[in-house]
Amino acid sequence: MEKKAVGRAQRKAAAEGARRAPGRQPRLSRDIIIEQALALLAQSSAEELTMTRIAECLSVTTMSLYKYFPNREALLDALAEHTFALFENSMPESGSWQKRLLAWLCSLQQHMDRYPTMLKVIGWEGRLSGAWVKVIAPVAQLLSEQGLRGERLAFALVWFMSSAMGFLRTETLDAPAYRQQFSLGALDGLDPRQQQTFLALLPYLPATGRDEVVAFGLRQLVATVAQLVAQAQGEQGDH
Repeated sequence: MEKKAVGRAQRKAAAEGARRAPGRQPRLSRDIIIEQALALLAQSSAEELTMTRIAECLSVTTMSLYKYFPNREALLDALAEHTFALFENSMPESGSWQKRLLAWLCSLQQHMDRYPTMLKVIGWEGRLSGAWVKVIAPVAQLLSEQGLRGERLAFALVWFMSSAMGFLRTETLDAPAYRQQFSLGALDGLDPRQQQTFLALLPYLPATGRDEVVAFGLRQLVATVAQLVAQAQGEQGDH
């Protein structure tokens, strides 16, 4: 039995050596590495994505990846560039600024539906990706054109993007399924009045459509920004 085990180990080692031998490794390219990294990213966070893990999935050595990306940060930057390059809508050039901003938001929501991993390449390790900055730069420019400056512009942009991303993270494509599969067991921790309130809601939650919720939410985001702009313009007029 011991000899058989040794034999199996030797055959396994030989097979691994053959896979790693020059000329026997799978074809590599920048696109193949990005594709594999995105597949892994769909199941993990950006912090968990390592060059070693990608190499293992591709059955290549880790060092071979560095021929295409000098470091992990360069790979993450490439993932962000790839993901946000697919964002099909820059800021529309015609229409009221509110309609232009709403159109941009709708495009962002559609992009998130198609590429949910975009949420993981907005930034990592305390910094925003340059690709994401390019996506939101037209919003900053549009708000600046409405007269927002300095702290007001910074506040409006941060509030708008934080609120939009928080809303879109919550109202994903899976959201209707959660409403349809609401469990009565979830009510156990509520007091009797709250339980009665939710019991009365149960027939209506499954019928609450995502499209209607998203459309309403995006309009409200733009409406709130319009209030900030009107307030700033009013105060400027007073001076």
